Amino acid sequence: MAMLLAFHTSHGQEQDSIPPKTSKFSIGIAVSPEMGYRSFNPTNKGEKNDFLMNVSKPLLDSLESPKFCYSVGIYSTYQLSKRFSLELAVYYANKGYKIDEITFTTVNDPEKSGTGSIFYNYRYIDVPLNVNFYIINRKFKFFVSTGITANIFINKTSIIKTDDFDASVINERYNPTRGNTAPFNMAFNGSLGLEYELSQHVTLRLQPHYQRFLTTIDTSKWINDEYTVKLYNYGIRLGASYHF
Repeated sequence: MAMLLAFHTSHGQEQDSIPPKTSKFSIGIAVSPEMGYRSFNPTNKGEKNDFLMNVSKPLLDSLESPKFCYSVGIYSTYQLSKRFSLELAVYYANKGYKIDEITFTTVNDPEKSGTGSIFYNYRYIDVPLNVNFYIINRKFKFFVSTGITANIFINKTSIIKTDDFDASVINERYNPTRGNTAPFNMAFNGSLGLEYELSQHVTLRLQPHYQRFLTTIDTSKWINDEYTVKLYNYGIRLGASYHF
């Protein structure tokens, strides 16, 4: 009887020491500070345009520069095996670029000029679908990820910032437009990821990533006959997920 009691107690302790299994599904939240810019390249028709290649493109490249962007949203993963998982996410994303040190004048006072910057903000709902490959899959995880994003355009604004005069009357901050921007784009994603299991259910993530549009953002026919404009961004995504 004593032996049976001892066995039962020992077996119960072993059972208690075994952590309950979690599911293959997790969901998390993430935020990503980023830098955004654009590529400006001629189409097959535009390659023969000497003015475009020798004047317009070098001028725009010298004026425009990357700007601070960001994305925030939720992501979910499903573990297919020890090495592979599928990840689907939905992010609100601010993309774009800027022009620095540009000279402005006002209609009310044409003689007065000032310098400042123009920020081109493009807002999207990004829906990426990625495949994650885990090189290390223990308490500390290291993985590479690649996939495709559906970029759903919301609106855009052009914001002038200058200390020389009040630009609020010409800014589009409270009057966003859609213009000739394509309502839908596709983009390529690539990233590296580090994860740490803080507990059985909670995992923290640090993920340097890169995204580049595969299609032009401008639908103007005269523009598409000559060149394409494609947005891209890179940053570090910080996330935390809950494993059910």
